[in-house]
Amino acid sequence: LMTDLKKTGRPLILVNMSGSVMSFDWESRNADAILQAWYGGQAAGDAITDVLFGDYNPAGRMPFTTYMNDEDLPDFEDYSMANRTYRYFKGDVRYPFGYGLSYTTFGYAPLQNASTVKTGESIQVTTTVTNTGKRAGDEVVQLYVSHPQNGNTRVPLRALKGFKRIHLDTGESRQVTFTLSPEELSLVDEKGNQVEKEGTVELYIGGGQPYKSEGSFGELKIEGEKYVVY
Repeated sequence: LMTDLKKTGRPLILVNMSGSVMSFDWESRNADAILQAWYGGQAAGDAITDVLFGDYNPAGRMPFTTYMNDEDLPDFEDYSMANRTYRYFKGDVRYPFGYGLSYTTFGYAPLQNASTVKTGESIQVTTTVTNTGKRAGDEVVQLYVSHPQNGNTRVPLRALKGFKRIHLDTGESRQVTFTLSPEELSLVDEKGNQVEKEGTVELYIGGGQPYKSEGSFGELKIEGEKYVVY
């Protein structure tokens, strides 16, 4: 059916109603748009048409990763966390965790934060988000932290540490500030303790994951003795 519809030459939009991950292999290459509608209630039809006809500007984000194929998934009995979830996966994906489109565009100013923080202390990270498009809309501003990969301890490649949904009119700018606590800058050590250690971490604030969305990078140096969170 989808192939026949594509042959008509008219815009092809897939509205997918599901509650879990779908591959969308053919659809991602041939459909003009894909709307993930989940399992809607009695007003689902109205909500879907509002988005498709431009009466509502969407800002939803993917709560999971859509992989290229099932071969990218580790064995069910493999608990090493290697390549499991967006935090550890190293390959290319079809749609990353945190991904979503809008009918407008947003720009991010350079991050504003102190260059260092002591273990056991919190720190604020700020950016300015601007609606650079021609329509008002919501942006889901996401903060990710990446620790250096030392090869000894299993460390996430990236981890979401906060998000805020804001509404911006055309041309409007707004400062968005996140607070990073010692717990959010910590890792689990080989003994199972949540600890914060000195080192340099990479910060990213944007509309999705690092390198997969519009956003800004920064660095933060953690100094001091090892701090045990719990």
